[in-house]
Amino acid sequence: MFKSDKVIIFIILFVVVAITVGCVCLLFDSDEKVFSKDGMSITLTENFVENEYYGFNAYYDTEDAQVYVMKESFSLLKENDQPTNISTKAYAEIMLKTQELDAEVFEKDGLTYFYYEKDVLGYSDVYVRNSYYAVAYKTDDAFWLFQFACEKSLYDEYEEKFVEWAKSVEFD
Repeated sequence: MFKSDKVIIFIILFVVVAITVGCVCLLFDSDEKVFSKDGMSITLTENFVENEYYGFNAYYDTEDAQVYVMKESFSLLKENDQPTNISTKAYAEIMLKTQELDAEVFEKDGLTYFYYEKDVLGYSDVYVRNSYYAVAYKTDDAFWLFQFACEKSLYDEYEEKFVEWAKSVEFD
């Protein structure tokens, strides 16, 4: 290999690394944006877009991360003979059981949460392993479940952001 070939390869690799790092930094350094729906608000980055997802009250996504929001009103739970006078932790444990998830509920820094992994159908009809950081909340009239998700390979990059976003949740 000639010296000029090595220089060209180095430049190409440098550009690829710079673009990759720049894209990741854009995701995390972008401006914050508040999303509100059905009596709740959450602060994410402006890279998130609100979309529809069947079975959820709200759904926000970027190319690499998703936030699924589900609200279960007490009136609906009572109609179905489900308890409403339980703790947020008990609700989260019920969610684990009904979804047949093998996980443990934790309470830390004011959050009640659990972590799980699941294979989901991704792009090009290929299954990918996703990691979920699910946080339960209780308000005067409902239980809420926020599920922050990304591909398992990206979870270490996102975990701190998921916690930050979960702590930004507010209710009317």
